[in-house]
Amino acid sequence: MSETHDKQSDDAVERPIVSEFTDGGHEIDRPPAMTLFGFLAAMGVIIVVSAIGVYQLFVSQSDKEASELATRPVTQRVEQEVRDDMYMTTYGVITDEEGAVTGYRMPIEKARQLVLEQPARFAPAPPPAGWTHPDDAAAAPAPEPKE
Repeated sequence: MSETHDKQSDDAVERPIVSEFTDGGHEIDRPPAMTLFGFLAAMGVIIVVSAIGVYQLFVSQSDKEASELATRPVTQRVEQEVRDDMYMTTYGVITDEEGAVTGYRMPIEKARQLVLEQPARFAPAPPPAGWTHPDDAAAAPAPEPKE
């Protein structure tokens, strides 16, 4: 029995408790600092390259639009001026998107003449019966003090 005990004590002596990292008898798992810094550096490079790519895409699109505008004739403004002139000098019907008539138009000079001849025709309609204007309700006179 003592041989077994001696053999066990010899085995215990052969196995040190000290780890290869420290002298204190316990293991310390070192953080993967190099892996983490490598990952962060790679992500930084990817972000910078992506930002440069987005900027270059923006610049190329704005250059493309500028070149298209420079080559396009100025017909839109001319067409708009013709439409405005037609609306200001002719009679017509105003319709909504579904085609329902919502009003009529007249030459601006004729409308100006009608307003100057009879300004009362453009007076607001009277309010409905029983309606009180909020300003009138808020400006009610203060009650007189009792003596």
